[in-house]
Amino acid sequence: GKQEIAKMKDGIRLINCARGGLYTEEALYEGLKSGKIAWLGIDVFDKEPATNHPLLDFENISVTSHLGANTLESQDNIAREACEQALSAARGVAYPNALNLPIKTEDLPPFVAPYIELVSKMAFLAVQIDKNPIKSIKLEAEGIIGEYANSMLTFAAVGALGGILGEKINYVNAEFVAKEKGVELSCETLPNSGYNNKLSVKIITENSNISVSGTVFNENEQRIVG
Repeated sequence: GKQEIAKMKDGIRLINCARGGLYTEEALYEGLKSGKIAWLGIDVFDKEPATNHPLLDFENISVTSHLGANTLESQDNIAREACEQALSAARGVAYPNALNLPIKTEDLPPFVAPYIELVSKMAFLAVQIDKNPIKSIKLEAEGIIGEYANSMLTFAAVGALGGILGEKINYVNAEFVAKEKGVELSCETLPNSGYNNKLSVKIITENSNISVSGTVFNENEQRIVG
């Protein structure tokens, strides 16, 4: 405001790229007019768009598009990006910018992402074979993919329990929810048995032991192999 600007040195240079209203625009106008403010940099006004704002009459002011995405173009890009990321998450493909995930596909080697999707599908398939209450879910991994087995176990849990619990289970709380429901989660790495990389989801119910195995060919061809 005016009082704060009055306490500043003459010829002060001010920049506001945070939010509208941080400075009182009337005080900025008076400061520029009196020479108290030598130069003003601003990228956001109290009310947008500010096409006829009195501050724009000064030559010693620089005005840029708002860094906080307050232009039509940036809003459009953000909306598109948000929709694309939401669709990717809904399809179980990728979860960019999500918090607290056990593993993020965008941070992984390209060959790992199809296995993350595959393990969830295999777990879902396994529980269709026997719909009795689940006692344990085990993920066995062969090959280099075994380095990521612990993190992928979460995706197996969501695949197996998602059809039963719906929105109550997700990739963030899967381990906690499984424990709450009395479902034991575990994983194990094993020597290769004929495939460069292979995952097996083993589910024990009250009545049976179910095993579904799968691998990926040609970078993205997901196959059930056992």
